[in-house]
Amino acid sequence: MRVFPRCRLIHAGAAVFAAVLVMADHLVGQDEESDTRPGVAVLRFESGGSLGSNPEDLGALEVGIQQMLLTELSQRPELRIVERSHLNAILQEQDLGASGRVEVGTEAEAGRLIGARFMVAGVFTDVSGEFRLDARVFDVETSEILRCEEVRDRRERMYDLIVDLAEVIAADLHLPALDTEAQAALEARRAREIPPEALTLYAWGQIFEDRGHLDMAGDAYRRVMSEYPDLTEARDDWRRLLGSWELNVFVGSFNDEPSEYVVVPGSEDNFRRDAVLGVRVAYHLPLGLFVQGEIANSLVRVPAPNGTIQNMNVTPILASGGYSWHVRHDLHLFGAVGLGGMRFEPDRTRSEIDFAAVYGAGARVFLTRNHVIRGDLRLHQIPNALGKTLDDLGVPRGDTLWLLELSAGLSWFPGGG
Repeated sequence: MRVFPRCRLIHAGAAVFAAVLVMADHLVGQDEESDTRPGVAVLRFESGGSLGSNPEDLGALEVGIQQMLLTELSQRPELRIVERSHLNAILQEQDLGASGRVEVGTEAEAGRLIGARFMVAGVFTDVSGEFRLDARVFDVETSEILRCEEVRDRRERMYDLIVDLAEVIAADLHLPALDTEAQAALEARRAREIPPEALTLYAWGQIFEDRGHLDMAGDAYRRVMSEYPDLTEARDDWRRLLGSWELNVFVGSFNDEPSEYVVVPGSEDNFRRDAVLGVRVAYHLPLGLFVQGEIANSLVRVPAPNGTIQNMNVTPILASGGYSWHVRHDLHLFGAVGLGGMRFEPDRTRSEIDFAAVYGAGARVFLTRNHVIRGDLRLHQIPNALGKTLDDLGVPRGDTLWLLELSAGLSWFPGGG
């Protein structure tokens, strides 16, 4: 196999990716600014003590109450909810709370970093069967505590207390009254039978997931689904753990190495940076793994045996697997390798498929949970084993044609990325 220098292609690829990342980062900022709803974040509730309860269960409830209160507040469309995973990622990046807790006095600073207008922090206590939730609502812009709220009742009504607290906070934020449909939905949620044991088990699922123990988190969610079916949040989280789909539509260009096979006056490259359009479907597994399939098409210009330039359809059909690194909550870098075929169609009467290997790297920048800008740099390796078309291009048998593909596009994650 003949080896060619690729410095020019690497530099070109780096330049394209730099441009994609800069553009995507700008669009992330625009997207955040375009949503004018006030953002609300809920910090991890702290345990104020309990008599007779398992201390480990109390630690899990710190996260469980935080997540359930977020879920209840998300029923109000006037609010933009800062998700718990986003909050934790920002706190860890800024070293403000690696455990998910924030030191007293730094709540407003944390709120500014995550783009929230309001922050909710709180404490819960469980004494002699009486359960109490205390919450402080902060205005991030002024660093003032707007309200301190308290709800209490029997421990068996823990979920109802969380719903009550969400309604009190909504009133503190001067949100409009619910319409008839939304009020009916709230009453239906309140009517669910969710005992404290269900919330505790669900909270353990959240804790295991935060720690990366996805199998244990899945077991906890499945138990909740089986024993406490009214807590439908466990079903949603279990489905999310199974993986998520990505649909990517992209445009880009092909560019091969400077040709050493066929010399055509006025032509530097066989494939001459021709446009490519395609789609990818990826399935993202836990722990950053993903698999994907893709099909694309390009009408490329190639040198004909008589020395002229002719058009030729090229269709990559590939399957690959890879790994994503979560650099930031909104930036994922990835690498992938795969196999497939490259279909060449020199004219309407003849086509062939040659074996191809692909090596890729890229980046995903999340504008929202569902909408992503994706850029790819991919190198296609096409050995000439039995290919008549590659013979016509002047690639000797046993040698390899290398094609560089640069592309950018938009991805959609139906269930969130």
